[in-house]
Amino acid sequence: MAYLTNVKSYYSLRQSTLSIDDIIEHAQKGNYEGAVLCDKNMLGVKEFYDKCIKSNIKPIVGLELDMKFGNMGKYPVDLVAMNNEGYKELIKLSTRNELSNEEIEFNEIKDSANLMKIFSPNSILEKNDYNNRQQFYQELNRYLDNSNYMYIGVYDGMNENMINEYTENNAISFQLGVCEFNPKRALDVEGIKTIKMITDIENEDIILNDNQTINNVIHNHNEETTKIFNDIEFSIDQEDVLPRFDDHTEAESYNILVDEVKKGLLKKYSREEIANKTCVERAIKELEVIKNMGFSNYFLVVRDYVKWAKDNHIRVAPGRGSAAGSIVSYALDITDIDPLKYGLLFERFLNKDRISMPDIDVDFDSKRRGEVIKYISDRYGSDKVAQIVTFNTYGCKNSIKELAKSIGLTRGEYDELAKHVPSTSEAGDDFSLVNLYQISPTFRASVDKYPGVKDILLPATILGRMPKSLGMYSILKTI
Repeated sequence: MAYLTNVKSYYSLRQSTLSIDDIIEHAQKGNYEGAVLCDKNMLGVKEFYDKCIKSNIKPIVGLELDMKFGNMGKYPVDLVAMNNEGYKELIKLSTRNELSNEEIEFNEIKDSANLMKIFSPNSILEKNDYNNRQQFYQELNRYLDNSNYMYIGVYDGMNENMINEYTENNAISFQLGVCEFNPKRALDVEGIKTIKMITDIENEDIILNDNQTINNVIHNHNEETTKIFNDIEFSIDQEDVLPRFDDHTEAESYNILVDEVKKGLLKKYSREEIANKTCVERAIKELEVIKNMGFSNYFLVVRDYVKWAKDNHIRVAPGRGSAAGSIVSYALDITDIDPLKYGLLFERFLNKDRISMPDIDVDFDSKRRGEVIKYISDRYGSDKVAQIVTFNTYGCKNSIKELAKSIGLTRGEYDELAKHVPSTSEAGDDFSLVNLYQISPTFRASVDKYPGVKDILLPATILGRMPKSLGMYSILKTI
């Protein structure tokens, strides 16, 4: 088959054990033309896209959402971006789904020509008897009248009679295509076992079976599936999303920047030093590079929040890193270090021959840092400012505790197991509890004391590498 479809990564927290590298490696080994990532969020999309491009695999991106169908209730739908506009629609839907408790109506997107809508009807067919399904089909037909780009996703265990029943009953008022869309959540059944254990612990609902491994591809609909995904073309283009200072153009901001640097030089240097022209020539040289690289707005934005902090008596560090080598930063009071006095080089900070974003590290008093963050959000709008996500992993210590608890061990018992397990930083990426059992007599003795613990060593190893939850950097913001 040309496409590896409906792959879930471990960024769909606890719903998959597959890393992006697992997906790419499998696609390469299987000579797949492309892969379709359909997580419950968009957290893994950039990593997936970049690694697909690097590996010459066509990236296709989707989003699994539970959507409301009027009075009929909520049903899972996989939305796949058909083009760049579809990708942007997915980002907006994912953001709404993550940040608000509002239910998203299918009606909102049913007419979109930028999104494929793929139904995997196991939630309908497996939970309703035949008569209820007939009634559901009639309501669904009325609800989806005149919709486009609608498909049924065929999954393992769904027999042809079920497919025919679904397509025939849903072909009354709209065209419904068919494609292979079996969920792929793990490399093997041990991965499926791990998902089952952790979702049981967390009391999460998930339709899960041993057929949802990455190797399990349904070949009955190869031709239709290939044709559908061949028509998709999208790219994640690098766009100019740098904030504008007071909505000025880059040219307008450059003129403001020059004026502010002139004022700053007159405050920072004596008349004799100005007359000597060393500081002036250095500033002219830096301003020319900043102008040519298009970073005038950037400097004014940084200066603005640093100035606000100082005006409000919030302590700001004098500057560190390569930004201390910029006389423009010094003149704007972003840093308090004279680069001429200490022989610091601007080229380490910005270099016309090495196109990259400037990196100005600004340290604020930790007790009042939140005030600066709030100012930035108020200044540019909460919809334009976001904190940066972090991924908290289980780690093998916590994972063996979680799974040992699930098989009935007491806190004292699973703490005894965990004390023999190294921390995440000590263990390394290739660490395995199965290997530890083989090489460590003390750990082996502890495991063998309790029935069933040996059976959870591999699932605990798999779980230890997975993201557990999301967090935020307390000190970083993206504008």
